[in-house]
Amino acid sequence: MKNPLVSIIIPVYNAERYIARCLDSIARQSFQSMEVIIVDDGSTDNTSAIVQVYISKYPWFKCITQTNKGPGESRNSGIAASHGKYIAFIDADDYITPDFVYVLFNLAEANNADIAVCNFYVLLPNGLRFAYPFFTFAPKMSGSEGARKTLSMLNLPGVVWNKLYLRELFIDYDIKFPSIYYEDAITVCMLMINAKTVAATKKSCYYYLRHKQSITSKFNDKHVSDYLKAAVILRDYLVIRHLWCEWEKPFKKFLRRVEAHLLLGIGIKKSPHNGHVRREEMHSVHRNIRMLKKKPSLRKDANL
Repeated sequence: MKNPLVSIIIPVYNAERYIARCLDSIARQSFQSMEVIIVDDGSTDNTSAIVQVYISKYPWFKCITQTNKGPGESRNSGIAASHGKYIAFIDADDYITPDFVYVLFNLAEANNADIAVCNFYVLLPNGLRFAYPFFTFAPKMSGSEGARKTLSMLNLPGVVWNKLYLRELFIDYDIKFPSIYYEDAITVCMLMINAKTVAATKKSCYYYLRHKQSITSKFNDKHVSDYLKAAVILRDYLVIRHLWCEWEKPFKKFLRRVEAHLLLGIGIKKSPHNGHVRREEMHSVHRNIRMLKKKPSLRKDANL
């Protein structure tokens, strides 16, 4: 579609089990002025064949194929190829209500907002669903207020997928997703910091699939390392933008939540290591968090 108002970006990797449901929900959108950019991140299953069926059926769908680079780089590829005034991101194993784009687009336009946010449903493996219970319904807030809420991790989760973003936020401020775990949390925070206005609705328009693989089976050393790297990226960004004095207190609160999350993950993860190794991992996290609380000199943190 020429000059679409909304670009929907879907990073896809080996999602043959879910991708049809995701793309069906996008094809059924009541909002018409949009393009759909699927980024096939080197899938090795039947995902590519399924995607091609939708591309042949819907002219506003297109696919970018790349070698496997992860969801962050996939989203960056989609942004670079997008043309919409606004951008939305959907994960390949999730899906949206028929009015997802309509609700968020009109919410953004009515409030002259750079970011529009909706609540979401959590889908459990047993088929049950519930609306996210901690969502703070504030119809309109400043970007700074929104960023602080995302750092709380509960009131306004820093996930990338239940939001609509003004594309200019990415372009004008050169914001890109890093190639690490937890890439969306810090990127959403940086986008919020640069947004003038954020509008929100308590209406749930997104279905987030909670997989069977819990933190006890998934959590590993890379989760620890990447969460700490994400904190470094955000801290350095605050300093570069001369925002450290304003954001030092909320950032340190964020670090306390990060530390609690990592210590819990280390404590309950499945590991062949003995108790001494596990305790040393916890001490290492504590040391790194303590270092992150100091104003950086913008040198690379060699110990993270």
